[in-house]
Amino acid sequence: PDRNHLHHKLIRAGMSHRSVMISIIMFSIFYAVFNIVLVQYISNNLLLMLNFMAWLVIVYIFNRVVETKYQKK
Repeated sequence: PDRNHLHHKLIRAGMSHRSVMISIIMFSIFYAVFNIVLVQYISNNLLLMLNFMAWLVIVYIFNRVVETKYQKK
């Protein structure tokens, strides 16, 4: 039970609970559709590696944005 989960970080960034919920749902739907489409064109192993790399990049960028915004307050 820590405060490092995505929804806590989004709330700290200034989003409302409703906006956080909608953002997480929309991101999940986009990610699922993206993977369903790509699996037809590339191998599962490559798709898994791309998913992992994209997740690392997204988390890194998101953490930098939240840290910057959180430090300004």
